Parts: sequence; structure tokens; C-alpha cells
Amino acid sequence: EGVRALLSAADHPAELATHVPVVQAANMAATAEALALAKRLGVHPAVMTDVLNSGSGRSWASVTYNPVPGLIKNVPASQVR
Repeated sequence: EGVRALLSAADHPAELATHVPVVQAANMAATAEALALAKRLGVHPAVMTDVLNSGSGRSWASVTYNPVPGLIKNVPASQVR
């Protein structure tokens, strides 16, 4: 049903736009999970971010809104105390 819903939404741009936040949220979750796994395996989050950004893992979440505190200034993750 997911693909059908997207295809039918393509006829209605406003409806299609409602799917964008879902994709961004899934991407943020995947980025956070990849960085958490790397950290558990002893890979520094900055190194893993460079790996992600050098390949198909590059995304808005990893480049401009990284979920790891301290990697990017002025994002919510870096405001955590």
C-alpha cells in the first residue's frame, strides 16, 4: 500500500508533500542508528560521519543536522547539556 499511496498522491502535490517529513524522519533515525552502532564498535562519530558523507549515506541529517552532540554547532543535538 505504501507505493500505491505515494503514486496516487503524485496526482495531488499537496498530499505528496505530507510524505516528505516521514522520509526525513526515517533518514534521521537511520543516521542516528548508524552513528550509535559505530560508537559502540569504537568508531568516533566524526569519522563515521565522514564515511557516511563520502558515499550514499550522505543526507540532510548527516550533513546539516547531525544527531550527535558536538559535531555541528547550533543544532538541537549540540544544545543538550
